[in-house]
Amino acid sequence: MKYLKEKVLLSFLVLSLPSFVTANTKSEELHFKVLDGIDKAGEMASLGIEKLFSPLHKGVEKLAKPYIEKNNAEYFFNLGQAYYQGNGYFNNQYIKKDDAKALEAWTNASYSGDKIAPFNVGLMYYKGEGTTVNKEKACEWFLRGALLENPSAQVYTGACYYSGQGFQQNLTEAFKWFSVAAKNGNKNAQFLLGEMYSDGQGTELNLSLAKEWYEKSAAQGHVSAQKKLDKLQKSWNVPYKQLTVADMAGKVIDGDAYFVSAANSAQSGDAKAQFELGVMYFRGIGVPQDYIKALDFFEKAAAQGHERAKDYIPRTYFALGSHYFSEDAGERQDDQEAFKWFSKAAELGHAQSQYIIGLMYYFGEGIPKDESKGVQLIKQSAQNGFGEARKVIDEYKL
Repeated sequence: MKYLKEKVLLSFLVLSLPSFVTANTKSEELHFKVLDGIDKAGEMASLGIEKLFSPLHKGVEKLAKPYIEKNNAEYFFNLGQAYYQGNGYFNNQYIKKDDAKALEAWTNASYSGDKIAPFNVGLMYYKGEGTTVNKEKACEWFLRGALLENPSAQVYTGACYYSGQGFQQNLTEAFKWFSVAAKNGNKNAQFLLGEMYSDGQGTELNLSLAKEWYEKSAAQGHVSAQKKLDKLQKSWNVPYKQLTVADMAGKVIDGDAYFVSAANSAQSGDAKAQFELGVMYFRGIGVPQDYIKALDFFEKAAAQGHERAKDYIPRTYFALGSHYFSEDAGERQDDQEAFKWFSKAAELGHAQSQYIIGLMYYFGEGIPKDESKGVQLIKQSAQNGFGEARKVIDEYKL
């Protein structure tokens, strides 16, 4: 810099020399050489300063960029929150609810590196808020969030793979993402992981691990996990000698080991194992009682011609109807759901189901009243041998 100042000063001195000095040709040449030298020196000095400050500028930019991006991510995320919630102030400006603008802001926040925003964007595509429903895009955004270690996004990514909505169904991938989220402490993932271990979906069937994950989920207040845990504990208290399926009456066996063996055979398409597993779920022996799972196994076995499985299907429909119709159903009581299952059983000739829906039609219980149809069904029930139906016909002269 000192050198540059000296050159600039010299330039000033040369330019201010008296005119007679420039009259001499040699002096003129000298004058222009000096000027040319000064220009070159100035150029070199400028380049030197640029060269000196360029790395510094890049270094500052490198340090500042993450800070700027972080601020942008926070700004856009908070802006998205403001638009999503609405009727509030953001940066001293009143914001009305606008889901489309919330989606846009959260998308910008995602591209700026925010870890929560991708999950929010996914939910909006999933629910159709601020945009049309698009399960495929929703799952792509959930996956983006999952890769950023957002536990909620990890659960939803697992759900995308589990259900086959948005992504092609892949139970192994579903298990992987539920496992990651469960280990990160997400109670929903812990419950779902328990379910997959309980059913042997995407992994080996393992009731001990199912119990372990149900316990972790229940400890965080997951109601369904606690219910599953209670049922599992109750079923394990049943003496194994009561397991009388498949001509095993009187034999004391390891029910847990037998169940795992039956489940693996059933998944391989063995009709006999499918039926046996259906009975276990139907009765709640060695596993929590679950009529839907029982029905699934009975239907698979029946499709392969298993006659006893065919007999169990209407009985399972009836059990499901009773599950929603009985007086002790409590909060789950649902006459329409009960009617749906009783109707399925009645169509297959289940006499007691015909009698119940006959009464439902006759009295208009949970469905539009139709006395004529009710009487018809009660008579069908009596013809199929249900004694209560015969008593009602005789007593009321139907």
